[in-house]
Amino acid sequence: MVIFIGLNFIIFVGISIGQFLIILEVNKSGKNSQASNCRRREIALAKSVVAVVITDLLCWVPIGIIGMLTFYGIDVSLEVYAWIIVLVLPVNSAINPILYTLSAIIRERGRRRVLESNMLRRIQMLTSENDRLKQRRQS
Repeated sequence: MVIFIGLNFIIFVGISIGQFLIILEVNKSGKNSQASNCRRREIALAKSVVAVVITDLLCWVPIGIIGMLTFYGIDVSLEVYAWIIVLVLPVNSAINPILYTLSAIIRERGRRRVLESNMLRRIQMLTSENDRLKQRRQS
């Protein structure tokens, strides 16, 4: 039981540290570049990473609690084990790709909106410039 709980805890801490290092690296590279949307990218990445860590924590805490209860001699019914195995573990395996995919889709939509608004501004600017040139030519 110590190996099971300890190993899960060590793996969770390792995942959390790895995710934190990703945020630090992106933040460091963002400070080196002066792009205007860099801060938004950092915030989006931080939200994704925090969501992954929280969902991992929420999925593995019940398993750790059950392990600790069993370790201290408290009887846990087989139905609880079955529900954990059937619901919690598959959710943990499935939710991370979903989170990464959803965050990528949301970021891509944001990029498209920015590009579309930039294009609309350029079109408006060119249209007004074209109108101004037509007026100059007519006068």
